[in-house]
Amino acid sequence: MFRSLPALLAWLLLAAAVACGSDRGPSPTPSASVSSSIVPSETILPTPTLSVTPSATPIRTPTIYPSPPPVPNDWQTYADPSGFYTVKYPPAWFTQVEGPTYVAIYPFNPAITTAGPGGSVPGSVKVESGREDIAQSAGCGSAQMKDPATGEMVVQPGAAPWTLSAMPAYLFVYAAGEGEGGFTLAPSVSTIYKGTCFFITAYFSEPTPDVQTFLQIAESFQFTY
Repeated sequence: MFRSLPALLAWLLLAAAVACGSDRGPSPTPSASVSSSIVPSETILPTPTLSVTPSATPIRTPTIYPSPPPVPNDWQTYADPSGFYTVKYPPAWFTQVEGPTYVAIYPFNPAITTAGPGGSVPGSVKVESGREDIAQSAGCGSAQMKDPATGEMVVQPGAAPWTLSAMPAYLFVYAAGEGEGGFTLAPSVSTIYKGTCFFITAYFSEPTPDVQTFLQIAESFQFTY
């Protein structure tokens, strides 16, 4: 078949080379190198809980005044048009009816003097006397407020025992910055008599309130029915 030995050897080498190539199969394709980048997760700390202890509501302390001196004999008298009461005031003061159940008493003539907030004049005072039907009112003065559940009048903290026309009453005082109107002091005496709330309140605008004169006016209050 082969005419010479070299030809035979050449054929054998070729066959062996072909056989080796077929046994190895296709060369594997190198897989892509996947780079795994690990990002550290953010550490979330728990939100601290702020514990707030509610402060205690300060208890209002009653304001205590000494009893005023007797009312001078030269004071004028205001008589309620409906015949419920009378009240006296200094001779140089003026009255102004502000409604069917209210009267204001001023140390100036309100007809010729321009009053400020609440009807007062800076450095002065307005005294208001009046009455209210407790059935139609949420309270009596500032000393007693009606309980919505029971309808009963409840004495408020800070109210001090007082008298009005020899009847048990309460004195309640608003200091500067309390309530409305920007007054320096607002004392009020009130009582409930025969289903009606009667009160006398002073609204001071003066830096040094003349509480004694106000208490004398309240002391002169007399029921007439």
